[in-house]
Amino acid sequence: MAKRQFTISHFVQNLNIELLEAYFKQAGINFPDNLKITEDDKKPNADAIETYIGSLDVTQQEKIINDFIEINELSYEGGILTILDVGNTYKIALLDEVSTLIGYNNQSLFCFLNYKDTFQLAMQFAHFDNLSTKTVKYGLLKKSQEEVNNNEIKADLEAELKVYFKQKEGRGQNCNIQITTYKDRVFYRALPQNYSQFVFEYDLSGKLNRNLVNPVFEVIFIYYPSEGKIELSCNFRNKRRKELIDIFNKVVLKDDKNLEDGLQTYDFNRIVADDFVMPLKSEDKVSWAYLKQIRFSYKYISARKIILEVDDKNTDGAKALHEMIKEHRLQLDQLNVTQATFKIKFEGAGNKGSVTTVITFPDKCNLSDTPTHQKAKEYLKYWKLELNDEAENN
Repeated sequence: MAKRQFTISHFVQNLNIELLEAYFKQAGINFPDNLKITEDDKKPNADAIETYIGSLDVTQQEKIINDFIEINELSYEGGILTILDVGNTYKIALLDEVSTLIGYNNQSLFCFLNYKDTFQLAMQFAHFDNLSTKTVKYGLLKKSQEEVNNNEIKADLEAELKVYFKQKEGRGQNCNIQITTYKDRVFYRALPQNYSQFVFEYDLSGKLNRNLVNPVFEVIFIYYPSEGKIELSCNFRNKRRKELIDIFNKVVLKDDKNLEDGLQTYDFNRIVADDFVMPLKSEDKVSWAYLKQIRFSYKYISARKIILEVDDKNTDGAKALHEMIKEHRLQLDQLNVTQATFKIKFEGAGNKGSVTTVITFPDKCNLSDTPTHQKAKEYLKYWKLELNDEAENN
């Protein structure tokens, strides 16, 4: 999850003063009366609070700032929805309490103070939900959550990834994997050791030092047991992605066969078929949806590409692009569709609820797992663009 912009004064300026005072009390830190209100007697005195925090000892300052940064990370609509969703999953009803508070900062702070376990789980799942540009593969073995989540699996996958990254890239001397089950998914967050690097940093006494650190990089596998589907999020090109999925298939699912090269997740040919339409469901309250862009590559000269685009929400994009194909006399038997972009607008003012969906041959999709993006994923299935039957891939 991308870090949200944070400053102390911006974070506290609209907080409920009772919640802010409750935070300091829970942290065991004094909260002087002069910090409680501004001259207009309505808001916390943000400047005074920032100055006061700066006057505390280093340990107290670090605790407050680190806590505020965490709370700020979930202080947006999607973050609060994730907290509520985690609460519902574990039979903790938060909606009535949270809905009485005005502002995402207040709602997030309230949950941090009163439902810490739920808050921490929500932090983790909000990170997962915001992952985008994932490789998606169907056709894997379907195993129960219990079969794929145990200490043996964890140790074996850690060992395999250490060997893989050490041999391929000379890094990965250490690797830790956190396995989390949530609803219909199992998450494997792998944190292999990256190349060592020197950084300048201050110690607790304020002395500047140049230290050697061993940072990590992130590889996340998301397995759907009931669908036999894997999603992979990492900063690698196609070859590495395929090799990592093969490792997961072998180690976690105990399946020795390698997945075929070029195994498709989406039916790109359907997009240019004459009968391709994009029906909408009335219950989803979709304002508009259209096919914005198609990218073609020549079958025998893949470096040459053609892009057709229509940028008008009031136009039947699929029909308009099909007409452009005819106008330009493009020979579809000599071309492959390698990317398609769809625009869809769900309920919400302005840009809220607007989703741009990009699918790229053979298996990439830019969508995350936030609520509106999940709806957009469902439309890929509804428009019959997702090849989720193993037989269709062969």
